[in-house]
Amino acid sequence: MAELDDIIHQPLRLKIMAALNALPATAGLEFSRLKKLTGATDGNLGAHIERCRRRAMSRSRRPLSARSRRPR
Repeated sequence: MAELDDIIHQPLRLKIMAALNALPATAGLEFSRLKKLTGATDGNLGAHIERCRRRAMSRSRRPLSARSRRPR
């Protein structure tokens, strides 16, 4: 069996990716909706989204410093 990927197997990142994976490929999810779904704080969610983005697991339509965030 292959080793587990620590990036995706962290519980919050797994919740993020599960929420995004449930959407059609062209759809996005508002930061505030993702925050509500995961129960994460702004800073924690932003940091985990950035980590996923760096590994090309997700992408953002706007920089995470923007007020309205929409990871895809």
